[in-house]
Amino acid sequence: GTHATNPLSVLKVLAVGRGTGLTLYWHGVAGRRYAVYRATNLAETVGTPLQSGIAPEPSGTNAWVAPGLGYPSFYRIGVSKP
Repeated sequence: GTHATNPLSVLKVLAVGRGTGLTLYWHGVAGRRYAVYRATNLAETVGTPLQSGIAPEPSGTNAWVAPGLGYPSFYRIGVSKP
């Protein structure tokens, strides 16, 4: 998400995949851009931006593969209007 006029539209991680790396999945919507942030502990309020300006996928589900940055890692997805 998120659609500003739909209270049921929320931005959340749908799944986390672990194959050759860590993959985050979420629903994207037209007219929004997404960013992925990483922190090494939960005391960091924002974390380090890893990628920004991610456009929503036509399928509606975005997938982002994390580079091998070591553990522990905490990820956050941000949303904005372009």
